[in-house]
Amino acid sequence: MEAWTICKSIHKDISIPPSQWKVSTYQQNCFKRHDTPPFATDATTAPGTALFQHWIRDSYVLNETSSSSSSSTPSWDPWTDFPSENVMKLYPDISDDDAARDYYTLWYTTTVDVPKDGKLRGHLTLHGVNYQPIVYFDGNMLQPYTTYSEDDATDDHDTGGMFIRRHYDLGLSNLQQSTSSSTLEILVLPPPFAGMPCKEACTTRDCQGGDHNIAKSGAIMQCTAGWDWISPTPDRNTGIWDEVEIQWTL
Repeated sequence: MEAWTICKSIHKDISIPPSQWKVSTYQQNCFKRHDTPPFATDATTAPGTALFQHWIRDSYVLNETSSSSSSSTPSWDPWTDFPSENVMKLYPDISDDDAARDYYTLWYTTTVDVPKDGKLRGHLTLHGVNYQPIVYFDGNMLQPYTTYSEDDATDDHDTGGMFIRRHYDLGLSNLQQSTSSSTLEILVLPPPFAGMPCKEACTTRDCQGGDHNIAKSGAIMQCTAGWDWISPTPDRNTGIWDEVEIQWTL
């Protein structure tokens, strides 16, 4: 896979992936990541959460601002540093309003090399996505053929979850376009219940998962809303946090 291109979710209609947007719309709302060693390999297979994508995109602007003015915003590198409190204040909490929720709803797009051998079948595995992925391959929406649920291993209904391993059939390689590569596009929807985080000094009441509403989303890390000394994570770890794997087999 090539480096990921990240796009804002601008259409409420999830049936319109970025590859079908107008050129001007695509250029205004997407940016291609230029991952550099030693991070390039890991970043290609596991691109990271929505907040991290914003950090990467914004870090250059923030660094330029801090170096060319008297701004109190410090220079920082999202690959090696954790942003300061001043930087974190620039990002909304996902519980603030619908606009904040949309801010952390992103498309992850890339191109995939397709073998010329028409006997090979492609298999996509998403090892960790929080919360619910909508997957397109070559412009076609895919449904997972199994999510390894305990109740029914053949259930293809994805209700969302942070720790589900999802599998998709990409079809035979000779069924793809005549080019040697195809487009993979993944829209990641945030958890339905983000919860109100603890933003003030921790107390017994408000710093064990915020107001606890995030627990209604099921198997998800409640500590992302704040836990003891852990600060709330603005996007609740929404995004592709583990490996994206593609295999071609007979």
